[in-house]
Amino acid sequence: MVKNRIVDWGPKPFKVFDDWSELEGYKDVIKQAWEREVYSGNSLEKVKTKMKGLKQALRQWREQVVNSEREKKKRKF
Repeated sequence: MVKNRIVDWGPKPFKVFDDWSELEGYKDVIKQAWEREVYSGNSLEKVKTKMKGLKQALRQWREQVVNSEREKKKRKF
């Protein structure tokens, strides 16, 4: 028999847009964030912690990219 449980996983971890993969530094950010060591918790907790770190790293990277693009546009005018 299949059990039907409603599990609240909370908010979605983060959004990733396809065009980000074409921007400089994207793959490096992911690689560095994922390679960070997590020392406590079971396997699922470690993945959750890595995902949180990845979310934060991508947010910071994206902010730098946006700011860089804004500066380039300002210089053009």
